[in-house]
Amino acid sequence: MQRFTVLAIIATMLITAPSGIRAEKEKIRKIALVTFRVGDAEIQRGDKVRKIRVREIIEENDVIRTGKNSRVIVQFSQGSFVAVQENSKVEVKTINHTVSRLEFFINILSGKLGVDAQKSGQKYNIRVQGPTAVALVRGTTFIVEAEEQNTRVLVGEGEVEVQGPGVPKLSVRSGEKVVAEMGPNKSVGVEKNMMDEFENSRMKMLEQFRASKAGNFDHLIEQIERNNNLMPR
Repeated sequence: MQRFTVLAIIATMLITAPSGIRAEKEKIRKIALVTFRVGDAEIQRGDKVRKIRVREIIEENDVIRTGKNSRVIVQFSQGSFVAVQENSKVEVKTINHTVSRLEFFINILSGKLGVDAQKSGQKYNIRVQGPTAVALVRGTTFIVEAEEQNTRVLVGEGEVEVQGPGVPKLSVRSGEKVVAEMGPNKSVGVEKNMMDEFENSRMKMLEQFRASKAGNFDHLIEQIERNNNLMPR
């Protein structure tokens, strides 16, 4: 009877082992990585502010500020990054990155932010919040511009859902733009049009930043995590 019990326990361990392996593979990362920086750019973490460095780790609730003629590329996975344009301020609210899924939520307080999420083995759930609208995507290329009373979304590839307060979701496809503007009565009006030649050229510039992505992103992140564990901040 004892022998049967031991064998049963061993069999149970063998059966459940794969799920344990899957759980390890699906470990959640809550960090991103700066892969490019030019000009004057800062990171605020809590009450501390300092210059951004290449290979800087970005954590949840970090705030990134760029000055004139500045730009920062933050990579979230092998296939996705955001480009913080000049004179911009963004807050990285949440990051959830596993082998099979990437979710992140960014609040753009002012300026311009480009998002490039190329198709990969991951499922994307990306949200960018502007002053008057939120852009929801599953994988595409787009730009969000934020001003005090309006939000503009330009879509280069794929499709983006845009929603303002009290306004139904609007699908914005490749080559289209949408403006969500707050009126004098605090209601938000949404208008969709085709992008003009200048706006299309800006989208091409965003696509060129793909060369700034780290091709060995996962390896770099693992290496940095190991170093941080050895030398706690």
